[in-house]
Amino acid sequence: MIDKRLVITLACLSGIILTGCATSSGTSEISPSNPLIINMSPAGSHGDTTPLPSDNAATSTSENAQQQLITKDASELALALDDFPVGWKLVGEEVTSEGTQEGYFSRTFVSQELGMTQPLVCRVKVFSSINHAEEEYSSILAEVTKRYSFEKTNIGDDSFAYEETGFGFRCVFIKRNVIGIIDMSTFLYGGSLDDVKKYADLLGKRIS
Repeated sequence: MIDKRLVITLACLSGIILTGCATSSGTSEISPSNPLIINMSPAGSHGDTTPLPSDNAATSTSENAQQQLITKDASELALALDDFPVGWKLVGEEVTSEGTQEGYFSRTFVSQELGMTQPLVCRVKVFSSINHAEEEYSSILAEVTKRYSFEKTNIGDDSFAYEETGFGFRCVFIKRNVIGIIDMSTFLYGGSLDDVKKYADLLGKRIS
């Protein structure tokens, strides 16, 4: 004879199993009281948990670009007397247009060696955008290409150096929204591309 208690137990277990199967065919929501419960997709579908691109993606890119701008005054970025070895000094007046949307600054240094003056001019221009700086840099490079031979150098984002025949040497570079230029006159001093590249590289490292 079958025990009645066994029959009742089996019936209860069957009911629990059937109820569980019916529940699994629907959608289970995340319980506010228990966030560990996983939200399942409806039966027969393949849920994609990859987040959709945010509407703010373009805005974030724009903000990142703005964060890359160099916002210091041009005078803060230019070479200072401390950047030169003993024997150099400042001469003439500093030229500045700071306080405008696109600031400009230049200062001139000289070195006394064997009674000969070695003038070097440092120029820095800070633009309001990277695009404006790139347009100006491309214009300078295009003009130089028409008149002189030049060599590419490894300063900033892009750079080149050349000799202005009869006048001196120059190195020009762009770093984000800043253009830096180092000129060295040959009127009283021989100079070289290595000289202007050395100080242009030093200027490039100051710009950040």
